[in-house]
Amino acid sequence: MLLRLTEMDSFIANDYFLMAQLPDCFLNVLQGPKPNDFQWLEQRQTTDQRLQQLHVNDPAIYPRQPFGNHQLICYHPCGTHNWRICNSDNLLNEVINRYHSVLMHVGMEQLYQLINLHFYHPQLKERVESLVGPCQDCQRHKDAGRGYGY
Repeated sequence: MLLRLTEMDSFIANDYFLMAQLPDCFLNVLQGPKPNDFQWLEQRQTTDQRLQQLHVNDPAIYPRQPFGNHQLICYHPCGTHNWRICNSDNLLNEVINRYHSVLMHVGMEQLYQLINLHFYHPQLKERVESLVGPCQDCQRHKDAGRGYGY
């Protein structure tokens, strides 16, 4: 059974929405729509032909989920209760850049894990690596040693 937004309010409020709704008074935070702007997400998904085709071809794995007055295409693998909002190709870089900025350069692996909690894109990990890998701030302040996850 797919979860509705009303059943997920406490889960979402503890994580993604609080992080995404941080005030824009922080230095280096990108201006513009936030990842939890459902109208913005819906518009981006509507213009993504690949994503629309996935929904048409396999609506059980790529169903539309209600988020207030908006319907977003989500990724819902068979046999699981977990689902994530599908990122359109034209939205992925913006989401990665916003999380990277708001989370203050947490590093590639942590950034990937946090975005992957709520968003799905088949190339998410590769895009995080390509966008965050060359970040001068991350390289300058990176801890010596093996890194996160070891």
